[in-house]
Amino acid sequence: MHYFVYLRRNNISISDGMRKTLTTIVLLCCMFAAGAQNATQDGLAMQQVAGTTGYNIATPAGSETSNVITSNDFAKQTQNADDICGYYYSVDPFSKEASQCEIYKAANGTYEGKVVWIENPKKRDQVGLVFMTGLKYNAKDNEYQGGKIKYPGKSGTYKTYIRIVNGGKSIKMRGYLGISLFGMTVEMKREDRIRK
Repeated sequence: MHYFVYLRRNNISISDGMRKTLTTIVLLCCMFAAGAQNATQDGLAMQQVAGTTGYNIATPAGSETSNVITSNDFAKQTQNADDICGYYYSVDPFSKEASQCEIYKAANGTYEGKVVWIENPKKRDQVGLVFMTGLKYNAKDNEYQGGKIKYPGKSGTYKTYIRIVNGGKSIKMRGYLGISLFGMTVEMKREDRIRK
């Protein structure tokens, strides 16, 4: 698991007992996240960050939008694969800068995302950048899976999956390394037209 890789890289040794304890904690966190009805229950929302350490952080209740995909988001809804196509506005979780992307169906039948507008004038050279590729719609799970994300300014490629939420008004995109537990979920709001 990712956290064991981190421990090995930093020459931190742990006993078998501690290893089992850490594994149990991770599994309990997964069970909690999957069964949560309220992302801000007990005043905290679990949020996982795909950073260099892979450590988890908690976000206080009431702070903007929760970055947890809850069981409410998993509710089955009638959906066509192309429903994801359109323009989406989001705020970068690292730089806090706004941008807009377009998700569209590629020639090979998968779904891709490209940057179409950026708030920061110094980064306008990123407009047109295809940052997400390979998404395929899984009707059984009602989500788009198997995608890859290239984050501008960061090395490496992240895996991703997306769910349409809020009755089609937004999507939740999770990017992660290795297993989805160690990642970050970003909510992106659908918009009717491209920004200028």
